[in-house]
Amino acid sequence: MAEKQPVMLVFLRFFGCSFCREAISDIANRRSSFENKGFRVVFVHMAPNQVTAEKFFKKYKLYPVAHISAPEKRFFQLFGLNRVTPQL
Repeated sequence: MAEKQPVMLVFLRFFGCSFCREAISDIANRRSSFENKGFRVVFVHMAPNQVTAEKFFKKYKLYPVAHISAPEKRFFQLFGLNRVTPQL
């Protein structure tokens, strides 16, 4: 993927996350701008199946879009995105 053009990877915690929904909305509004600059937007999410993910992306008018299902969180770990519990 990245050999052909720059890729903008967007990691989503879960589809119910309010921060993720806000980011998705922002990206949907700017998607054509990213693509016009040569970037391919690719989402990495934890949904266990494609149907759930595709419904979510359709809701935000992002479908079709490249996305990777990683319910085992391997991609998140490879990029150092481990779950953190805030200290109070």
